[in-house]
Amino acid sequence: MSNDTTIPIVSVIIPNLNGEKLLPSCLVALRQSIYQDFEVILVDNGSSDHSIDVAKSIIPNIKVISLDSNQGFSGAVQQGINQSHSQYIAILNNDAIPEPSWLEFMLQAMESDSRIGMVACRILNKDGTEIDSLGLGAARNGMAILIGHGKPIEWKSPYPKPFGPSGAAGLYRREMLNQFGGFPERFFCYYEDLWVAWQARLRGWRCVLAGAATICHLRQSTPLNGWKNRHYWMTLNRWRTIISCWNSSLLLRHAFFLLLWEGMIKLGDIFSGNLLQGIASRTRVVLELGYWLKIRKTTMSNTTVSTRDIHKWLIPSPSLWELIRRRFR
Repeated sequence: MSNDTTIPIVSVIIPNLNGEKLLPSCLVALRQSIYQDFEVILVDNGSSDHSIDVAKSIIPNIKVISLDSNQGFSGAVQQGINQSHSQYIAILNNDAIPEPSWLEFMLQAMESDSRIGMVACRILNKDGTEIDSLGLGAARNGMAILIGHGKPIEWKSPYPKPFGPSGAAGLYRREMLNQFGGFPERFFCYYEDLWVAWQARLRGWRCVLAGAATICHLRQSTPLNGWKNRHYWMTLNRWRTIISCWNSSLLLRHAFFLLLWEGMIKLGDIFSGNLLQGIASRTRVVLELGYWLKIRKTTMSNTTVSTRDIHKWLIPSPSLWELIRRRFR
């Protein structure tokens, strides 16, 4: 890792909340990286454990940004971006363990073409026996899809060029992020990676998969406090993304998938005990409609790709059975 006062090529940003037990594996792996011209920025969301002390004991020159309260994944990432100056931004979950060559292969992919703004990597489960994702897909029902999730490691993706990187680990070009302000802090958690991918792709930036860049993802997600649970944020941020990123042609063509999925979610709210969260998230969508329509206007005015190409980006929505299997496996 870079120890001098010059600006490193890459800033590795790690959002953290009470990750004292997770950080050692993540940071030790980064310390063993073959590529060394990077800095590590830990953005702490007001942890009550010894996360910061643990981090400094492993990487003494780690840059720590201590937030007074939990700003969520998206808010923490953006705080890290705001306080860094590197050409490239790498996002890494605190429960992700990169291989020593991870960053090197990610950079090779990024620098192969100046119009590549995002690089996804090969993310495996904690045992390294299954695929967690080979990047992110955008489904016709507005969902973010982890490509290859749960598939055997030899599985070949039918989507060799993902829509964007998974939020667990990805590399971004700062020049690209600056065009739309980076990660949406209002999202708090979930779907921020899909929103960033939409904003970038609509402006003509591309995403590639660095298949040789590998991490293991432990999936030890930080628990959400209060009544705003995973279902609340996923429902809210899915609609925020659709409203601000989908043009009229997409909305009309895929209205059936959007409405069908919305109906199934509402039905699921009743049986899953998330009725309150479902009502609250949809109410907030309505209340914020004016804000996201303004974002949409800006997005549409900066779109440089054809509607025909945009339609090609969307992949089939998973079956209901597949979604249930993923949720409870």
